[in-house]
Amino acid sequence: LLLSVIVCPVTFPEELEIQNFAYAYTTWALLKGRTEQSRQDLIAHRINTYVIHGGFTPWPTFDKNGEWQGLDWTRLDAQIALHATAKCLLLWSGLEIGDRVNRLTPEDGPEFPSEEWKTFAARWAKELGDGMVARGFGYDDWALYPVDEPSGRRARIVRAAGDAIRAGDPQIRIFENPYGAASQADMELMAPVVDIWCPALNIAKDERLDFCREHADEVWMYQVLGKPSHPLKVFRLAFWEAFQKDLRGYGFWDYANCGGSVWDAYDSDRHDYSVVYDGDASELIPSKRWEGYREGAEDHALLTLARGLGSDAAGESVLADLLEAPDAGKLSDARRRLIRAIVEGQ
Repeated sequence: LLLSVIVCPVTFPEELEIQNFAYAYTTWALLKGRTEQSRQDLIAHRINTYVIHGGFTPWPTFDKNGEWQGLDWTRLDAQIALHATAKCLLLWSGLEIGDRVNRLTPEDGPEFPSEEWKTFAARWAKELGDGMVARGFGYDDWALYPVDEPSGRRARIVRAAGDAIRAGDPQIRIFENPYGAASQADMELMAPVVDIWCPALNIAKDERLDFCREHADEVWMYQVLGKPSHPLKVFRLAFWEAFQKDLRGYGFWDYANCGGSVWDAYDSDRHDYSVVYDGDASELIPSKRWEGYREGAEDHALLTLARGLGSDAAGESVLADLLEAPDAGKLSDARRRLIRAIVEGQ
């Protein structure tokens, strides 16, 4: 058997243009004792944007007299050190789920959404913004993510918190990720305070995507993906769709969350989402889905390079044909054409 290997003189940029994120909380049981391995694994799979769990995002405390006690940066500082290579941090506040993360009405603090609460939330935003600047972050290097998947009550929290954040530090960017339950009224309510829309893919396929484009500087997208999600058709080709729609970011839920053993999808009443498996005490084993994500991120880099050279290898007809009828052979051919166009155009 004769094997021929062709090595093309194409180098991926050190920093990809697209914001790549996976919900990869370091609190998950699967990552216990594997923090450094997961850090290296995320970088190797082209993750450059990190969602910081609300438990690490500083939230004010008050004494029994209702006096402000300031922000404790200890846990966020540890996350900043862990993700030192990050292009962007998304600080989730967890205001929508009450006592499990950050209380919307802090213990011994002002009641949401009173005028006193608005004043305190503006002060929180000011201290948070000043603290991030003091740690070397520009305002383009991070964003606040007040609640997850807003609709209904959550959308109202976004608007109230967003108004207070704008009053405290108008330079802070606000990120939100609406999904199918978000109505047009919800979107319109939130729009004045959202800088980065990151709709679920089902919204990115309807008229709400146009609304996002009209009302924010940046539009990303995300998906909730589990073990049944196809490595090529779902994980990898999402990057081709993000490129086709000219979206600035793409991410998914999630990296390492599972109900029981990650090897058994039926040992818990919770769904297994994890794209990695545990091996020995320090090992993380990638799934086909996780490798599909990495290949998709690298495909996006090739598409970006080819577009910069004016090549039709990254043209609409190529993208539409591949996305309408996904096929592994067709994808391989498209990737080869991209590489050939880049080599010839350099």
